[in-house]
Amino acid sequence: MEENKENIKTSEEARRYELGYLITPLLPAEKVSSELTEKVILPLEKLGCMIINQQTPTMMNLAYILYKTIEHKRDKYKQAYFGNIIFSVKPENISKVKDIIDKSGLFLRYLLIIAPTVSTKTGSRSMIKSIRPIKKDSGKDKEVPVVVKEEEIDKEIEGLLTDI
Repeated sequence: MEENKENIKTSEEARRYELGYLITPLLPAEKVSSELTEKVILPLEKLGCMIINQQTPTMMNLAYILYKTIEHKRDKYKQAYFGNIIFSVKPENISKVKDIIDKSGLFLRYLLIIAPTVSTKTGSRSMIKSIRPIKKDSGKDKEVPVVVKEEEIDKEIEGLLTDI
């Protein structure tokens, strides 16, 4: 019983974070997932992170050329693998998470943020109050469809052609 209380405490202390990243396109497509798992996800799990969701890295064209200097060599990239990982961890371990990410050497760029909480509400009261009721149509301004026979259309077309 006491173990359950401790687990609840630790899960309450953990916060949700999201890691969005760009991985170098020099890595072959078949190795991207395995490298990410080996160098980032497994060390995060060893640290005590709980992986909530993970987007598989997919190759995409970048909006602008990205420059990265690695070992005194400046490389430019027009494409990269984009993906994200949502995980929960205690806030005091976030600096260790950043160290794991930096040491992996996989990422061209990354962004680590506190993930927004997902709301289960469908609407708020203030939103509902601002909606005005729809006025019902009285039917006075409705147009009545006119039935036209083929003969009348043919006569009209012939009349237009003779004018030309």
